[in-house]
Formats: sequence, C-alpha cells, structure tokens
Amino acid sequence: MADNIFEAEIKAILGKNLKRFRAKRKLSQLQLAVKAGLTHNFINDLENGKKWLSPKTLGKLSKVLVMEPYQFFVPEALLPVQAATALIERIDDMTDDYLQMVKDIKAHYLQDTTGED
Repeated sequence: MADNIFEAEIKAILGKNLKRFRAKRKLSQLQLAVKAGLTHNFINDLENGKKWLSPKTLGKLSKVLVMEPYQFFVPEALLPVQAATALIERIDDMTDDYLQMVKDIKAHYLQDTTGED
C-alpha cells in the first residue's frame, strides 16, 4: 500500500507541475498535445494523476514546455529554491557577459587611442 501512496503523490506532483508549466506557456491541453504529438485526453489524464508517462513522452513535454525533465517532479514547495538557483545562474551569466563587454570596449578604446584600426 505504501508504494501506491508514493506513486499517487508523484503523479499528483507531475500533474500539478504539468498544468502550471502549460499555463505559464499559455497553452491549452489541446495545444500542448498537438505540439508534443500526444492526445488531449492523455494530457488531461496526466494532469489529473490518472496516467503515467514514458521517458520519451517526458522528453517531448520538456521540449515543448522548454524545461528540464526533473522539474516535473519537484514539489511546489521547493520551486522557489529552483527559481533562486536559476536566478543566480542567470546573474552569473550576465556578469560574465558584462565583463566581456568591458574588455571589448577597453580593447577598442585602447586601439582607437593608439591610432590603430
């Protein structure tokens, strides 16, 4: 019985996350189904915890919703931690881009002040 409860909890997390991520992309169940090559009924059953999905289907949904497969299984209470991590990574990327831009400007400025082209 414990296995069935655990399975039901995972299906519920998957269903809630699928619905939330689908809504975030402003897709109906039918639109998601068409883009992923699935049926509307299957998407509905996933969101309601009635069906399970294969790794191949998980990959299709991940691609359409532009997310990592593991994100479907992260409980909502932990999502702010995921968002914070993503924000930190984005800030790091922006910092790297900014530093490169400064280096490029310095190189260009120094090149222009020496009369080189």
